[in-house]
Amino acid sequence: LHVRSRRQRQMCIRDSSRLERALAARENPGVRMLLDFIADSEGVQHGYNTGFGNTVLESLADHPRQLKSFKQTDGKTNKTSAAGRYQFLSKTWDGVAKALGLEDFSPLNQDLGAIELIRQRGALEDAERGDLMTAISKLGKEWASLPSSPYAQPTRSDEWVANWIANNAQSGEQPSTYPEPDIAGLLAQSAAAGERPSANPGMTMDAGQVPPMQVAAGPGQIAGDAQSPDLSLIHI
Repeated sequence: LHVRSRRQRQMCIRDSSRLERALAARENPGVRMLLDFIADSEGVQHGYNTGFGNTVLESLADHPRQLKSFKQTDGKTNKTSAAGRYQFLSKTWDGVAKALGLEDFSPLNQDLGAIELIRQRGALEDAERGDLMTAISKLGKEWASLPSSPYAQPTRSDEWVANWIANNAQSGEQPSTYPEPDIAGLLAQSAAAGERPSANPGMTMDAGQVPPMQVAAGPGQIAGDAQSPDLSLIHI
C-alpha cells in the first residue's frame, strides 16, 4: 500500500488545478490566437514536430534534448535545445511538464506547456480577454523572437506584431484547431527539401529553409527583413 504524504497530496492537488486551468484556457479563442502568434513569431515550419533550425522531429515521445550551436546578434556562439511548436528549451520543458504532470511531448501537451509559461508570466488573463498586445509585451523573456526580448537574438518588430494581429483579426478565421501532425508527410516534405530527420545529431539546416523575419533595429541598424537564415528564433 502506497501512502502519500500530506505534501505529496498537496502537490497533486496543485498540479491538477494547474492542468485544469491550462485545459480550460486552451479552449479560449484569445489564448489559441496567442499560441498561433508565438509559433509564427518563432518561425516554426513543421508545427509540433519542429526542431531547432526547422528540422523535423520524428518522435514526440519526449523533448529531443539535442544541443545545437547558433550565433547570437552580438557575434557570440551559443547553444540551444529548442524544439516543438513553441521552441521549448529542454530545461524549460522539464519545468512545465513537472508542474502539469505531462508525460510526453505530444501536441496537446505542448499547448498546455506553453499556456503554463504564459500563465507564469502573468499574461494568460490578458490573452483570455483578447488583449494580445498586452500579453505579448509580457512574454519577451520567455520567447526570444518577441520585441520585448532582452536576449542577443533577432526579434520581430513592433510593426510585424501589429500587422500579424490586424491580419488575423481581419481574416475572420478561427484560430488553430490543433490537428494531429502528419509525421509521414512532414518527413516526406523534409526529404524533398533536402533535410535530414532530426534524429541525426549531425544535422545542419538548409540555407533556404527559414523564411525572412522582421528584425528589430539595433544600434546602427535599420529594421528590415533578415536575408540570411536565422538560427536564433529560440525559446529562452
